[in-house]
Amino acid sequence: MTTDLALLAIRSAAVMVIALAAVACLSRRSAALRHRVLALAFCGSVMVGPLVSVVPAWRVLPAPASAWPPAASGSGDAMASVVAAVTAPAADGASVPAPGLDLALLVWALGASIALLRLAGGSWFVRRVAGLAHDDAGATWTRLLDEVRAGYGISRHVRLAVTDREGMLATFGAIRPTVLLPRTATRWDADRVRVVLLHELAHVKRGDWLVQVLAETARAAFWFNPLFWIACSRLRRESECACDDEVLAAGMVPDCYAEHLVDIARGNRFSRMPWAAVVPMARQSTLEGRVTAMLNPVLDRRAPSRMAVVGSGALAVAAVILTAALRLAAQGSALSLEGTVFDPSGGVLPAVEVTLEDGNKIKWPTTTGPDGKFKFDPVGAGTYVLEASLPGFKSLRHELVLSAGPRALQNVTLQVGSLEETIRVTARRPAPTASAAGRPAPMRVMGGNIKQPFKLLDVRPVYPEALREAGLEGVVPMEAIIGVDGSVLTVRVLSANVAPEFAASAITAVKQWKFSPTLLNGVPVEVQMAVSVSFGLTD
Repeated sequence: MTTDLALLAIRSAAVMVIALAAVACLSRRSAALRHRVLALAFCGSVMVGPLVSVVPAWRVLPAPASAWPPAASGSGDAMASVVAAVTAPAADGASVPAPGLDLALLVWALGASIALLRLAGGSWFVRRVAGLAHDDAGATWTRLLDEVRAGYGISRHVRLAVTDREGMLATFGAIRPTVLLPRTATRWDADRVRVVLLHELAHVKRGDWLVQVLAETARAAFWFNPLFWIACSRLRRESECACDDEVLAAGMVPDCYAEHLVDIARGNRFSRMPWAAVVPMARQSTLEGRVTAMLNPVLDRRAPSRMAVVGSGALAVAAVILTAALRLAAQGSALSLEGTVFDPSGGVLPAVEVTLEDGNKIKWPTTTGPDGKFKFDPVGAGTYVLEASLPGFKSLRHELVLSAGPRALQNVTLQVGSLEETIRVTARRPAPTASAAGRPAPMRVMGGNIKQPFKLLDVRPVYPEALREAGLEGVVPMEAIIGVDGSVLTVRVLSANVAPEFAASAITAVKQWKFSPTLLNGVPVEVQMAVSVSFGLTD
């Protein structure tokens, strides 16, 4: 899991690098286009993880040795110990991640939790301030609000919330947007009111608050990556510049707009707003660059054309798919995975088919040697699935996690498999005499150290006369346990949709069967057997 998270972080960082490089190349294009590119990048950084399991693999990334095809061997030197940095097998066969991996996950979870709590706390604070605010901003605000909404084509209701705080000028909310106003806003002249509404409702029109919150959430998940902090800050700045362009496109004179913006920012000097939860109009940290941009007559202030929107979207999808297709290809620090396959009595099992499967569904097979040992060399850090199978034993499928180190040990114990017996009992429809079924097929119990049992006493089930006369047929699936002395200890019917007469006849016959003992390394053991008795009528 840790390896998967690390690869997700690498892929997401690659998406963000591509986006920041694209934004740098678009420095002469409009702020709205740059904002769109960054927004697509944050969406792509979240989607790249789920796409990994969908898109085809392209192996180019340097990576741990787990991506190399390990050389499989049927034997190897005995392991004296397991290095602490490597996953160690527990007593029940389960693998235990190294302590370092748990610490890395704990640090990541702690940082992400703090960032998300900060975002949630800011959202709660802003909504609490809005809940305590009143809606009486005055006739000028109400009249100009309707005019600007109509000009932008905004059909949603926009609330003007007048707070008792100085410097509180920001917008939040997507479905029910709210513009927070300082208490002095009711005394502003009509020109400043129009400037503020043109800017804040441009955020509403563009959906900037929702995009910024999604970006802040992604930054919380990748808090350890400075690229996400840079991109998140740049996204907010491009959002403000794009809204400035909307204000100027509405006919506002740049000098007049800049003067209003500086006066508003001067009132925000002592504001302690949690800006992650809102979209503010005037932050002093970005004010100088915005004023310089709005006074530059040669900058492109046009909204992105349809071709630019489609092109940026297509390039973003291509970049995300390409990044998701990257797979591990180069060798890093290698380790060998070794182990021994045992039976329940502690004896080793030769000729066991052992397969190692990595996270990319690539498998490498091997077979245990005469000493029951297997070895994969080299492998590397990652999550694997180890499979082992041998006729006569139950197949094993086990997930294990390996981290960097020289060696890892994983022993395997295979349990004795179950026998199978299928019997068909037939009777002629017109005659009451039951016909004898053919001799049952011999049971297949094979394996390196298992002695094949054989049936000493075979009792045939009898077709119930009442069911034969009624023309009924049926199949009785059962599970039986053969004891160490070869007698049938228990019989259990596995289906409730069986006529009681059929079940009673089958159980009576099977309980009388007698087998030779099943020997595992010369020791009698109990064994499970699946029995199917079929009752059928013939003409």
